[in-house]
Amino acid sequence: MEFHSMLVHFPIALLLASVVLDVLGALRHDEKLHYAGYYTLIGGVGGAVLAVASGMFEADRIAERFARMRQTMAEAGAAFPGGEEMRMQMLQTVSVHRLLAFAVLAVFLVALFWRVSQKVLLTGRALSSYLLVVLVGAAILVSTGFYGGKLG
Repeated sequence: MEFHSMLVHFPIALLLASVVLDVLGALRHDEKLHYAGYYTLIGGVGGAVLAVASGMFEADRIAERFARMRQTMAEAGAAFPGGEEMRMQMLQTVSVHRLLAFAVLAVFLVALFWRVSQKVLLTGRALSSYLLVVLVGAAILVSTGFYGGKLG
């Protein structure tokens, strides 16, 4: 199994949990939920850095795997269905997945620095703006997972 596939579940879960905890903290006016959101954000960003790094490493290997699969089928005398069109679709999916992954990492890094600069807790307009940013980040994160699942 690929290392990247094993790593991605942690940042997905932690980042989405962070968003949910902060939204609930805002709705319930509960500082403890905001603190929990902050600490899951730290773990999620750390995991996202590892997931993106491992994804970059494995993306370089995709073309190699595709070529080996094509060669193995040719040696077995089997036709390779889809051929070049399939390869192009796969590379396009990898590109979209990579772009979205970088966007997720950027959004949540900004969110983390925002939280740190505000001494963890946000209030008023800053909290509303922060929640909007992380909700957009969560939507991008879900899209990233969708494209990653297509590659799996």
